[in-house]
Amino acid sequence: MSKLKFNLDRRGVKHCPCGKSNGDGKFSPFVGYTDKGYCFGCDKIFSPDSAKVVENWKERKITLMIKATSFIDPRVLQQSLGSYNQNVLFRFIKKLTDDNTAEAIKQQYKIGTSWFWKGATVFWQIDIEGKIRNGKIMQYAMRHDENCFLQINCGRVKTNMPPVMWVSRLQGKKDFELRQCFFGEHLLATFPDRKVCILESEKSALIAAAYNPDYIWLACGGATGLTNDKIKVLENRYIILWPDLGKFELWSEKAHNMRKKLKNIVIITSDMLEHIATEDEREQGLDLADFLIRYEWAEYLKREMDTG
Repeated sequence: MSKLKFNLDRRGVKHCPCGKSNGDGKFSPFVGYTDKGYCFGCDKIFSPDSAKVVENWKERKITLMIKATSFIDPRVLQQSLGSYNQNVLFRFIKKLTDDNTAEAIKQQYKIGTSWFWKGATVFWQIDIEGKIRNGKIMQYAMRHDENCFLQINCGRVKTNMPPVMWVSRLQGKKDFELRQCFFGEHLLATFPDRKVCILESEKSALIAAAYNPDYIWLACGGATGLTNDKIKVLENRYIILWPDLGKFELWSEKAHNMRKKLKNIVIITSDMLEHIATEDEREQGLDLADFLIRYEWAEYLKREMDTG
């Protein structure tokens, strides 16, 4: 096969041929194609001359043009660290816990505030080297929830279009090369000996960190967020995956892939939620945080300490 060039503009391709969303640009099509190219998520090349997927793409005579990862200026992050009395998600965490705990989580995860949407939260993706990959902006609103001990919850506003905004896009950086990392990834360097727990949702990672502070809580950003590119930083770690309800089988497959890809890891996929959830809760796709907030925070911590 003759050498092929990759189209560096991935925005026009909505899905990888493997079926995954191309929302974060992990599929790079060949020039002249929209369904043939290389997927950074599944680490496969889809060859133009055959429908067959080539597993070992390095053996093919292909020129792979990969742009360097882009980063956000730390000063932009610093500018977002304020207006917390208007940050709906931070206010909710403060109601759940206490001032000191909310402040510690805010500083640990570098929670930011954005006025792109009123009172929105910026989830900064800071990699293990401390470099800022991007900021993910989402808006939240308080709503009644009889299951939460507060009788309120904090849910994402799903009517916004787009539902998520990236700081790099707000800055107008058209050539920004986004390679996402885990939300909270920088904590791996800070706490090298702690066990690592991974959820889908950034909000849920913050809540779980308040209820179970002895672990590092990371968010991968979605059910398919455990990509080969992201998981490289997890070598030599003890990892517990906490899939949303209905995603246990998918994440068990992800865990199997991680065992093959990573050295010296222990990895468990928790099925606790599958055992305790009702049918209605399964249909809603609840996650760990939805169950944690049913317990009064201080009492939960005391119970955990008493049981060792």
